[in-house]
Amino acid sequence: LVDGGKSKAQVATESIQDMVITTQANTQGSKGFRFLLNIAKFGDGVRPIAEAQAPGEVDLDQLVFHGDSGWTNMAAAIDWAVGAVEKALEICRAQPVYDEAASPPPLVVFLSDGENTGPEVAEGAQKLRSIPFSDGAVSVIACGIGMKAEHFAILKAVASNPELAVNIKPSRLAEFIAAVGATMMHGDKNQMAVFKDEWDGHMALGRAALRERRWADAETAFTTALNRVQGAGDHRLASTLTYLALLHTAQGDWATGLPFVKQSLAVLANLGPSTELAPGLE
Repeated sequence: LVDGGKSKAQVATESIQDMVITTQANTQGSKGFRFLLNIAKFGDGVRPIAEAQAPGEVDLDQLVFHGDSGWTNMAAAIDWAVGAVEKALEICRAQPVYDEAASPPPLVVFLSDGENTGPEVAEGAQKLRSIPFSDGAVSVIACGIGMKAEHFAILKAVASNPELAVNIKPSRLAEFIAAVGATMMHGDKNQMAVFKDEWDGHMALGRAALRERRWADAETAFTTALNRVQGAGDHRLASTLTYLALLHTAQGDWATGLPFVKQSLAVLANLGPSTELAPGLE
């Protein structure tokens, strides 16, 4: 359950309904449409809710998520998205008043809270990102909802670039979908920046400082990152501890580095066999 005692499915339902209602309000008074929406839920298979539909045509009663769609076949969902985006563009291009060069590129938001249980996604994701558009490529935002670190990596392969892959707490789902709505209205993907994993950012700063032998800056960044994941007990914690060990041993301070190595090994021992061993742990 997330804030207010609601399930993730309830929050997703209410938030996406709100987003559709907002697009409906922004289309009122027009004989045509300002947006075309594609919405589907997926698990074992894909269940389309809206495909190349104007906001007013979307049935809000059908826009309900229950969290009972089975496994997580990401490849099937991406393949559906390719067809849906191409269909929407075909409809737009058939309109005599449509100016593709002056229009924002299609925006795809891919949401998942679990490990991919279907085929590999690389080929389908590349096809989605490569749909031709006069003002550039399709923008793909990939959002994990409380995903484990080892499962989240695949979303970076789905997104247009790694910066558009985010992993949020379930309690921030409504806020995230609201930001997606704002991005749709204004075409400003900076709306997504606030959802970037803070741990990721601090680790990137620390690694850069470590390479440049800026010891104090690296220690500040890695210590801040450690504070973000101190109670997590996952591979992020092990990786952060290992980099703190590397920081001290790079300066010849083996005594200070050793406790970090021991803590990292203890975390990895609890997690069991893994390919996520951080560099330098030996």
